[in-house]
Formats: sequence, C-alpha cells, structure tokens
Amino acid sequence: MATPDTTELAGEKNLTIEQGATFEHLFTWCEYDAEASPSPIGAPFDLTGFKARMHIRKKFTSTVYYIELTTENGRIAITALEGKIHLYISAEDTADLAWNGTAYYDLELYDDGTSPVYVKRLVQGTVTLSKEATK
Repeated sequence: MATPDTTELAGEKNLTIEQGATFEHLFTWCEYDAEASPSPIGAPFDLTGFKARMHIRKKFTSTVYYIELTTENGRIAITALEGKIHLYISAEDTADLAWNGTAYYDLELYDDGTSPVYVKRLVQGTVTLSKEATK
C-alpha cells in the first residue's frame, strides 16, 4: 500500500455527543491543494490497509479515557476507496458517558503492516457532552 503523500497538520473539528442518543460522524480524507481552482479539495485518499483509533479524554495528557473508538471494536468503519471514516457510538454507550465540561480527542489512521508503523493524526478537537433529560 502506498502511504499518502501529505505534510498537512491535523485538522481541527469540535464535536458534540448527545447523551442517550446514537452518535455518528463522518470524516472524508481528501487531497488538498490551496492553489487548485475552482475547489482546493481533490480526490479522496485510498485508505486500503488502514485502521483507525480515537480516544476521548479529560485532557490530552490523561492516562484514562472516557471511551475508545477503533476499527477493531466496531465504533469506526472505513470505506477505503472513498476515503471515508465513519464514527459510531450506540445510544446505550452514550447514555453511560458522564463527564462535565470539555473533553478532548484525536483521530489517528495507522497502517500496522508497514515497518515502522505509519501513523497519521487526521483530526483533533474538543468534545462536548450534551446531557440527557429524558431517560
């Protein structure tokens, strides 16, 4: 598998999770060329061979996370040829989330079939938990 040729830093995207509701978010990783016209967004990267992982933590430096999303645990799905990364947390799992204030996350793509393992931080930001009244 070819490693995407990109030197871009991770993007910033803040998320909100509604407690007790199904959470879904879709990211698409595309080539970007600021000079391109009419749109700087190019073709999606081929994510064949990639896995993904994401932790939501109180602080970036926290050793404990509130929830983990991975391709292995089914909370992240990758549509490789379209460059799509789909995040999913069930309503049952969001009901169990209970932090106050802001939490932090980053989403990494990695290929553990390379040596050394190739890792790309795709996006990072804050996560707000919108508390549920109806239970």
